[in-house]
Amino acid sequence: MRLEVFPKDEITKKLLDNGSIGKLVDKIYFDYKVNLLLYLVYSVL
Repeated sequence: MRLEVFPKDEITKKLLDNGSIGKLVDKIYFDYKVNLLLYLVYSVL
């Protein structure tokens, strides 16, 4: 499942579908979401 946060032009699509770049972007976004979630949890406590 990929978040649709990038413009849907061909160049971006090709970069994301290029495998390693797509995985790197997915990892960055996953880490960002995890850190944001942890921040929200700790700020509520």
